[in-house]
Amino acid sequence: MALVHLQVLERNPRRLRIALQRFTPEQLAWRVGAGLGLLALGSQLWQPSPLLGLLAVAAGLGIGIPWGLGQILSVDRERQRVTLTRLGGPWGIWRQQVFSYPLAQLQGVRLQRLGQEILDKEAQESFQIQAQVRLQFRRGAFEQELEEVIACFSSQSAIKKGEPEALALAQRLAGWIQAYMNL
Repeated sequence: MALVHLQVLERNPRRLRIALQRFTPEQLAWRVGAGLGLLALGSQLWQPSPLLGLLAVAAGLGIGIPWGLGQILSVDRERQRVTLTRLGGPWGIWRQQVFSYPLAQLQGVRLQRLGQEILDKEAQESFQIQAQVRLQFRRGAFEQELEEVIACFSSQSAIKKGEPEALALAQRLAGWIQAYMNL
C-alpha cells in the first residue's frame, strides 16, 4: 500500500479540501530535478551512443513526470456536495470523480482499525495495523446507511512501541473532517 501524505488545501467556512497525496512537495521537486538531469544526460549521450541517450531520456521522463498524484476530498458548503476526486495521469491532470453526495446526506466520519500480530524476519513480534477512514451517508427515503472509504493507511511497528503511524494519520484525517462538520 502506498504511503499517503495529508495536506489541507483549503479550510474556510465555505469549503474544506484535503489532499491525500502520494508524494510530498519535496519529493516531487527531487523527482523533477532528477528527471531533468537525466534528460540533459540523454541529450549529451545521444551523439556518441543513441541507445544510451534514448535510455537516459526514457528514464528522465519516467522519473520526472509523476503519474497518479492521489486524491482530493472536498466538503463544499456552497455547492452542498461531498466529493472525492482521483488525480490520475501525468501530474494528475486526469480527474476522475470517485463519488459525490449531497452534503445533507453526510452523517459522520468513522475510523475502522484492523490489526494483526506478525513475526518479522528476526522473529520479533510486531503489529501490522490498517486504519480506514470512512464517511457515513444516509441515502434514500428509508434512511439506508452507506459508507465510503476515503483513505486506508497501513504501517507496521513493535507491539509495545507507541502509536502506529497508520492510526495517527487516520485519526488526524478523521479529526479534520469531524471538526469541519461541527462548525
